[in-house]
Amino acid sequence: YEETYSARLEEFLSQTGVKARVINFGVDATNTRQHFALMNARILAFKPDVILLGYFMNDIEPRSFENLPGPAKFFMRHFHLGVFLSQRIVQTIRNRREPSRYEVDLNPKTQRASVCGGYVLETLQAYQTEKWSEPAAWIRRMKDLCRENGILFGVILFPFEPQIRGICPLEAQSRIEVFLNQAGINFLDI
Repeated sequence: YEETYSARLEEFLSQTGVKARVINFGVDATNTRQHFALMNARILAFKPDVILLGYFMNDIEPRSFENLPGPAKFFMRHFHLGVFLSQRIVQTIRNRREPSRYEVDLNPKTQRASVCGGYVLETLQAYQTEKWSEPAAWIRRMKDLCRENGILFGVILFPFEPQIRGICPLEAQSRIEVFLNQAGINFLDI
């Protein structure tokens, strides 16, 4: 826990004289629609001063249960254990079908990846399509909900590992940053 960014943020704030409690409501295998639902259903009850959305680049993906019948979809959207378990099952099946999550070519001399491809590239390219409009709309709704409740709102953008290593492009982050700037949302691009 001490190495999580939320624990480090709390420690940093404490060292700078700001008494703050940082609570991490991150739920694995969720997207921005679910982040909004969690904020509205649980987080606002804590009456926070600030809400930071940890936005991971794969948060653009619709989750596998989005196409289920109404009652099943309701259950999956509102019960995070169901979401977590279903996403783990889907991911396990996907991992067995796909030889590699990143599907990049390794240079035999350096053993370093040299080409961006597969899942990561496909996900990053989705930001150049209409798929980005739905997560953007949910982020805007989060900002509006925070403003209505007197809460500061910001976004932390988390890249894919191949992006950190300079293998995959950063155009998706640029598109997100343009949106966040236009929407007046503070952000930190990791």
